[in-house]
Amino acid sequence: MALQAPGGACGLGFSPSGKMTNNDAVLGWSDGSKANVGTFYINGYSVSQGSALNPSWASFQGAFSANGQTIVCFSRPLITPLAKAMPNLQEFQTAVSLVYSANFPGSGFPSSQHRIMGGAIINLIAGGSMTSDVNKVQTLNVHAALMIVAWVFLVPCAVLLARHK
Repeated sequence: MALQAPGGACGLGFSPSGKMTNNDAVLGWSDGSKANVGTFYINGYSVSQGSALNPSWASFQGAFSANGQTIVCFSRPLITPLAKAMPNLQEFQTAVSLVYSANFPGSGFPSSQHRIMGGAIINLIAGGSMTSDVNKVQTLNVHAALMIVAWVFLVPCAVLLARHK
């Protein structure tokens, strides 16, 4: 698998619930001098660099960061007892939930604050996917901004145009 994101850090998690908590994640980040990668069990809304799993459930893992882009590559077996949240992906063949996150360049190790986040459900048998909107706050903020523009600018314009036919 490969994940590319605009930023200094990105991650992909295998989650039984489709949420950021309780997932097996691979995280890649740049500390300015080199790119790093690690696997983690995330049981909350934050993770520390010292909580990396050793040995890792991922194999052939690597990270690359340049020109404001971070790329993380790894391989994951379908069955691995080293993964805590989803050790057997074959049990979830038709609905494997993936969550992703990314931060802006220069952010270093992924913290609890993500600038970009979301999720997808992957069907391992058919190869299809379906995205899910994890970031409800951003959607709500965009909706609020558009409503303010509509009420403050468009409604008075409509009243003026109706009066001056």
